[in-house]
Amino acid sequence: MVMGPPLGDGAPPPPPPPGSPPLVGGDGSGPGEVLVPERRPWWQWAGLGLLLLTIAVVALAVVLVTRPPRSPAPLGIATPSATASVSPSSSITDSSAPTPTTTPPTATPTRASTAPPATSPPTSTTPAERAALQLYPAGVECGFNGDYGGCPVTQDLTNAAGQWRNNHGPTPPAPLCRCLGSYDSTFVQQDDKLLPLGNQGDQSMAAVQVQLSFPSNRHETLVVLFKRQSNGSWRAVDTYCGDTKNLLGAADATSCVQ
Repeated sequence: MVMGPPLGDGAPPPPPPPGSPPLVGGDGSGPGEVLVPERRPWWQWAGLGLLLLTIAVVALAVVLVTRPPRSPAPLGIATPSATASVSPSSSITDSSAPTPTTTPPTATPTRASTAPPATSPPTSTTPAERAALQLYPAGVECGFNGDYGGCPVTQDLTNAAGQWRNNHGPTPPAPLCRCLGSYDSTFVQQDDKLLPLGNQGDQSMAAVQVQLSFPSNRHETLVVLFKRQSNGSWRAVDTYCGDTKNLLGAADATSCVQ
């Protein structure tokens, strides 16, 4: 048996046999020793992870801030219809030109006349009231100037008055009163018993007796005959005095002054 050199102080240890695991530990200066790095404590690894996470968050924030805004979604573009047509009469209006303003005309209120015209007396007027309109109390008769348009008389009486003037010219007595001058006062009273015999009982006829007073104590009694018109009004159709045959429309009519 061969003995190796004796182990002493300062002698290197013998190498490990082949296939044996390397020795761990030592300072690595000996044969077969492997230098193993020292392990870091856990709190250093946690700090490193937190640092990496902070860097990642900051980088993400920078990317989000510096990224350009997203463009809005494009709107649909309206395409003209194939059937649309342009009217040749259409005109282009300049929107910059001032638009003329038209002031609407102010409506002028019209005041309705409450009084009926002279040619259309109220239908409620009685024959006696109509006679007072025909022979004014002021002393002259209606139509003394030859215009009977505003008098309550019919066309027949107007024609008879014109005939009277022709028969008694050039300055005839006024036809309705058959008098030459003005009278002082009048008194009117309806009395249908004074109707001519042919008109007795006719509800559409009326007789009004008119008494005229003249200067020098002269008097005249005249009967005015009225007929109800289709609108209900009363109009004088003739006059007589003294006798029912002495009608104004008669060819031989005479004066009524007494």
